[in-house]
Amino acid sequence: MEPKPYLVNSTVRDVPSRKKLQSEGRKKLQVTLVTEDLAKIGATFIIKKKPYCSKCYLKKICVDGLREGIKYRVSSIRSKTHRCPFTGSIMRVVEVTYAPIQALLPASKAMPGAVITFAPPSCNIKCPLKQLCIPEGLRKGDKVVITGIISKGFKCDNGLELTLVSLLPQF
Repeated sequence: MEPKPYLVNSTVRDVPSRKKLQSEGRKKLQVTLVTEDLAKIGATFIIKKKPYCSKCYLKKICVDGLREGIKYRVSSIRSKTHRCPFTGSIMRVVEVTYAPIQALLPASKAMPGAVITFAPPSCNIKCPLKQLCIPEGLRKGDKVVITGIISKGFKCDNGLELTLVSLLPQF
């Protein structure tokens, strides 16, 4: 069975353009390897490192520069390919950037353009909004920029007024 990252569809439309992000210093391009089916401009994926990756001679370019749980977007494709020594898959060299992450933040902190330190809520309630309050890949203390407001008016079971926003990691 071939282990590979999976595609994730993004519905956020208010993310700044690549040129704008680069000019503001908010875009971090990384070179990595992806399977041929992910080697399409705009494809998004979340990396899942496998135990055998740590022993691979390609790990420095393939998985070492990426953080597990963070969503990445393919921004350009290079012609060079490699064969994964463990799965046999053809892996293409690509440039990736962070993809937007949707999260719920307190309405008072939801200001587009603001750079904030991510602080997940400390609640112990089973809640349908928990995945958005604590999105996969973000950790307490991560710097993120709020790139847009998606929707307002969420109420959590703890009484907080929340806003759904689009975030871009800054680490």
